[in-house]
Parts: sequence; C-alpha cells; structure tokens
Amino acid sequence: MSLTIKNIGKFREYSIDIILILSAVISFSPYISLIAVVIFSLNFLFVKRHVNVTLIFFSIAVLTSVFNYSYLKPKTEKLEKEIFYIGFHYNWENKAIQSLNYYNHKIIEYRCNTGFLPNNLDDIQDGDTMSFNDESFVTQFEKHKTMDFAKFYYEKIDSNHYHLLGIGRDGLPKTDDDLLPEISISDTSKTELMRFKIKENTRPTLKLEH
Repeated sequence: MSLTIKNIGKFREYSIDIILILSAVISFSPYISLIAVVIFSLNFLFVKRHVNVTLIFFSIAVLTSVFNYSYLKPKTEKLEKEIFYIGFHYNWENKAIQSLNYYNHKIIEYRCNTGFLPNNLDDIQDGDTMSFNDESFVTQFEKHKTMDFAKFYYEKIDSNHYHLLGIGRDGLPKTDDDLLPEISISDTSKTELMRFKIKENTRPTLKLEH
C-alpha cells in the first residue's frame, strides 16, 4: 500500500515536472506564452516546485506576452488591414494594367480573326481559362479563407469602338480614376479603344488620356 502511494507521489512529481518543462518551452512563443504565465503562477501559489528555475521562465513568459500584446499583435493587425481590405489596392495596380493589356491584345486578336468586336469578354476565352478579375479592387474578403475581386469592365459601343478598363479607386466604371490599357504611340491612330494610356517607354513624358 505504501509502495503504491509512493509511486503515485512520484508520478505526480514527474507530471508536474513535465508540465513545467513544457511551460518553459512555450514561454518563448509570443502567441501562447500567456499559458506559461498562468501555469507558473499556479505553481508559485500551490505547488511551489522548482521555484527558482521556474521564476526565470516565468519572467521570460511575461516579457514575451507583453511584447506580443503591446507590439507584435497590433503591428500584425495593422499590416493585415493594409493588405486585406475591401476596396482599391495600389500595390496591385501595375498587375491589373498588365492584365488589361493582355485582354486588349486578345480583343484585337478576336477582331482580326472574326472581323467583329466581341460582345463580352467571355467571347475571347478561346479555350483559355480567364477570370477577368481586377485584382487591384477587392469586393469581398474573409480572413484566411477567400478573397473576391471586381471584374474588368468591357463595353462594346458600336462595331468599331469599345471600353476596356479597371474601375479604379472609386469602384465605378467610366470615371476619371479608371485603370486603362496601355498602347504604344504608333497604335493610337488605329486603336478602337475609347480610352487608353500611352506606354511610358514609347513617350516618357506623355501622360495624356485619349
């Protein structure tokens, strides 16, 4: 009987030691160091095992928790708000313009092959998988899950003219802040685009919009 009680006592001590060791390990982790603070506090109040050693790791866990909640977490949340929010994203503007240039090329290719302008962007699929997403404008965001984007705006005006654009900062088509396809200055006389921008490398100082 006494042997059994002794074994139980040793098992309890080993269990506490293991818990304290694990707590010492997680005391360095900003996201779960608060758990170590709680466990060490309970040890000081009730168990009082390895007090001097655990006091060191208790201090580390407290400092780590303070660092997390006073600096790391606010900074991470601020960064997430800057990256993941509904609306226009300046960082993706150039990528959106590159996509517009590509789709405009596909429209011209469709025109050359068929003699007609496409009625909508789906007409230029031609076996390719195109989403026509304007990744510079987020319409819906669910944290760590999905992100939805606006679609590029296309409108066939008549048999010879069309709009192709990104909706820009205000989220509305055919306004002053729209993203527009870029064409070379030599193509301005023959383009069927209603609005466009001149490629910088063809005339660096030109900022005009047709």
